Amino acid sequence: MAATPGGDSLRKCESSPALHLTGCASAKLFDMHSAVEYGDRRLGSVAVLLPACEPGPELLILLQGLQIYGFAALVVVDDGSGQAFEEIFAAVAASPKTVVLRHCLNLGKGRALKSAFHYIFAKLPWLEGVVTADADGQHVAADIAAVATAMLQAADSAPSSASAPRAALGTRSLRSGVPLRSKLGNLLTRCIFRFVTRVPIADTQTGLRAIPLQLLPELTLLDGERYEYEMNMLAHLCRGGRRPLQVTIRTIYIDGNRTSHFNPVRDSLRIYVLLLRLCFSSLLAAAIDFAGFTVPSAPCVTNRSASRSGS
Repeated sequence: MAATPGGDSLRKCESSPALHLTGCASAKLFDMHSAVEYGDRRLGSVAVLLPACEPGPELLILLQGLQIYGFAALVVVDDGSGQAFEEIFAAVAASPKTVVLRHCLNLGKGRALKSAFHYIFAKLPWLEGVVTADADGQHVAADIAAVATAMLQAADSAPSSASAPRAALGTRSLRSGVPLRSKLGNLLTRCIFRFVTRVPIADTQTGLRAIPLQLLPELTLLDGERYEYEMNMLAHLCRGGRRPLQVTIRTIYIDGNRTSHFNPVRDSLRIYVLLLRLCFSSLLAAAIDFAGFTVPSAPCVTNRSASRSGS
């Protein structure tokens, strides 16, 4: 039998007596103290969505941590990882309250999110919302619970006249311990995004987002199949004067984020093309509004002769 990628690490984690406290790769993936803080909230009405492509043992550790918080369901999307990762996904499928959706081929993170949105809205329509998170260890269970709780609290405090529910974002500080590529990319996209939407977002690249269930149908109709979909989704969540809540979370990069499948050239190009399209649409709408307010209306001409002849 061929060795499973990450198999040795997986077995090491499973046999480690410190699994429930620290996990592997020296990353603190969840803690019991935070479980007490959020354990009595309505997290049983929220699902967690984890797109995964060729995941490592961090995914299993995160799933174990999420069990503490009592989420309604944990939906994992295998985005074409292949036969070599069957061992890990078999362990994932055996986890309580966990559903595994599969793509035969790698279709991209955007398509993985849409597939899970379709599933959740169709099979779990009684939920209040869903939290998207990364499966590579960048997001800890306590922060996922905190972002979900912020969304639920916003729904509780929203006036009855509110036009749309508010999403919540987990935002990193990005000041220290962040790879230069990620720091520069986030700075550039943050500036462009604020120009386009007029909404300041501290971390435009965050994958940790709590989304009210009512928004899922419209999100599945947005363009984008890969990482650019997340940017399009964020722009949509900021339209019409909406401002997502922003919850500060821990900044975690394991081994310089080497497990990321983000292609700095191809995926960055897709994101910036999308931002340029959004910018053009924003400028065009502004020009149309300006023209509508500044172009004088034609004076009303009365045909007096016709009026006299008809009298």
